[in-house]
Amino acid sequence: MRSFSISSDGQLAITASETSSKNDFDYLIGKWNIRNRTLKEQLAGSDEWEEFDATQELRPVLLGLGNFDIFHTEFDGKPFEGLTVRLFDPQTRLWTIY
Repeated sequence: MRSFSISSDGQLAITASETSSKNDFDYLIGKWNIRNRTLKEQLAGSDEWEEFDATQELRPVLLGLGNFDIFHTEFDGKPFEGLTVRLFDPQTRLWTIY
């Protein structure tokens, strides 16, 4: 976990947990078949869900100081692909996600 605080001058300060490390996402390494769900109508008080299958593959990069994953699925019969990049700062022990 991280802790958040705001200084007297309004600056946000984020501190890593004592256990934060470059191995925080290692449990996701590999290729996964996943089941997703999303609300049919967002922000409309809806409680009806649509479900869909996807694949996701996570690979470490930069000697473990980063990783990326690629998400594949189809929406309305058209391919969709997403990409996430995460980078770990060993000095602050914080992750940045793009």
